[in-house]
Amino acid sequence: MVGFYQELPPDLEEASMLDGCSFVGAFIRIALPLGKGMMIAAFIVSIIFSWNEFLLALIMTGLRAQTAPVLAYSYKLHTQVLWGPITALGTLISLPIIVLVVLTQKSLIKSLTFGIID
Repeated sequence: MVGFYQELPPDLEEASMLDGCSFVGAFIRIALPLGKGMMIAAFIVSIIFSWNEFLLALIMTGLRAQTAPVLAYSYKLHTQVLWGPITALGTLISLPIIVLVVLTQKSLIKSLTFGIID
């Protein structure tokens, strides 16, 4: 996010300040709408990383409280692997992330391609 905001041309903020905006007003009215796509992308990536955190959840959770990836891992037994429950639970685990990406996809694409000139 820092790199994206550093690459924004300062002329946009300077022009809004010449029109009467303060520094904070220029940031809110100019920089934040241009960075909306990057914020959505960072939000999706952080949700995916925290959703898929396996090792920390395996170490920190006990028998009574388990996250979904740890529960899927519990279907790997010493003698066999129960592929049916693992794939069903894997589908259920990935479903909220897929829904989140589909819901934010239109806004993400629109805001990332906002400044492109044909």
